[in-house]
Amino acid sequence: MSKTKKELVAVIEKYTDANGQEKNVYRTVGRLIETKYGDMVKIDNIPIVKGGWDGWCYLNEPFDRTKPREDQKPKIDRSGFDDMESDIPF
Repeated sequence: MSKTKKELVAVIEKYTDANGQEKNVYRTVGRLIETKYGDMVKIDNIPIVKGGWDGWCYLNEPFDRTKPREDQKPKIDRSGFDDMESDIPF
């Protein structure tokens, strides 16, 4: 049985955000897998990048797609509920 140890992530694009800061767009291009014969790299796709891809990837921890990312968690406004009675009237 194989297990994904790391994801190979490449920068595929750059953009400027609303504050004028340059940001990167990342894409998972493969993964580092632990097998019974040792570690192996599986490349799923080669990124198409303007000017050509330089071949460099980051090795990131596998992303758990079952949990929402920290910046995507819904913000719950709990103001106004502190003074409510604890008993429900019905």
